[in-house]
Amino acid sequence: MRLAISRLITWSLVIGFFISSLLWSVLSPNERESRKADQQILTVTTSALQQAVIFSHMKFHAVSANKLNYIDLVKINDFGLDFNKQGFPIGTSHSENSITLPVTTNNCREIWNALLVVMQPMLEPEAQAKIRVKSLSGVCHFRSIKFPEHSILYNPKSGKVSLKIRS
Repeated sequence: MRLAISRLITWSLVIGFFISSLLWSVLSPNERESRKADQQILTVTTSALQQAVIFSHMKFHAVSANKLNYIDLVKINDFGLDFNKQGFPIGTSHSENSITLPVTTNNCREIWNALLVVMQPMLEPEAQAKIRVKSLSGVCHFRSIKFPEHSILYNPKSGKVSLKIRS
């Protein structure tokens, strides 16, 4: 009797494990689907960031006609944006002396938060972070944490925002 119960429990566990493995393989997204979803999110975010840069650039030209100071020139989403001589956003915490220096990682973070506010994927070090930010040679790199070959680039000198996907 004990042997029959023991076999029944063993077979029940084996069958349960098989069914759960089968369900997991069918219902869980595979690597390709996750990569494609990440790429789609970054594509939409790239477009939103480019549109925000264009909008802030247009606002810059609308209000900067007789101004020599490009610090906190335009208020967007309660952030006072700082601009370079070309009229593109370079952060929110510049001084008169630092405005001509290349953007830093902190400046890139400020640009991201000021222009995209609630619709952006979270930047690290947040617990739910999806994007890692870094400044390299004055260009902002917003790189996917899960897929580091996916990144958004923002060049403050030209105002160009692009999506970079490496295979």
